[in-house]
Amino acid sequence: MKIEDENKDSLLPAEEEAGETREPEEPGDTGRETAEKPVYRSAARRYAKKASHETTGKTLPSRKKLIGIVSSVVVVAAALVCFLAFFLNRQQPIEGSWSIETSDATMYLTIYEDNTVIVTTGGYNVDGTVERREGDVLSFQVAMATQNVLTGDYRYRSTKDTLTLTEQQAEGVAETPAELIFTRLEKDATLVEPPQEAEVDPAVVGVWSDEQGKIRYTFQADGVMRTDLLTLGVSANGTYSAKDGLLTLGRLVDGQIQNEETEYAVNERGNLMIGKIEFIKEP
Repeated sequence: MKIEDENKDSLLPAEEEAGETREPEEPGDTGRETAEKPVYRSAARRYAKKASHETTGKTLPSRKKLIGIVSSVVVVAAALVCFLAFFLNRQQPIEGSWSIETSDATMYLTIYEDNTVIVTTGGYNVDGTVERREGDVLSFQVAMATQNVLTGDYRYRSTKDTLTLTEQQAEGVAETPAELIFTRLEKDATLVEPPQEAEVDPAVVGVWSDEQGKIRYTFQADGVMRTDLLTLGVSANGTYSAKDGLLTLGRLVDGQIQNEETEYAVNERGNLMIGKIEFIKEP
């Protein structure tokens, strides 16, 4: 029985498909000089496309479609890269506490949402302000009564973990601008937690100032205190305890409380004696 091959026509060389015939070759003749080898490229493509369709039910995408797909992928990838670059370069919030190690001590910079600033060194706080200007510039005004602490304009770069301040110098200044790189802290560097078991004499709770107007103590009922050195323009936060004539004053330094003890008493005029200094209670 003779079986007809339905793919016979599609598998023939291109010359035979076109109805062309080839003369018999002479013995020893390789055909290199008289004719080229038959090309099965178009037939193979048709066969592969047909086989793919029979196997998957789908035809292979054309070259034009592949180019379109690749172009779309490239465009999406480029857009993703641009988005990531924008996100990574975006300035992060500067509010919070930051620290930097200097040659003398650790300096803490705390920035609040109302643009007030506290710079802390050695447990002493200096209050100030910061102004945000165009071009990612921060203008600080933080000074003690006798000297500047952090003043001038600084270009800033803030990330999740760091705050970099680069000093902006006047034109013509050849010196290398100062650069301060701070590390973000998890909590407010000026914040003091009340002691768990505070021994507090109700007689000392309140705000007390000396007659010369140099020192002011603020004693809270929860055992937290604040000391203001008025003539210097600095303050210190800490804890205290007052019992049986013994006053323990604690100052927050680098996250730890440093205590010192002295005697106290309330005299007949109702004023507070701390050591030999008399303090008057403010209204």
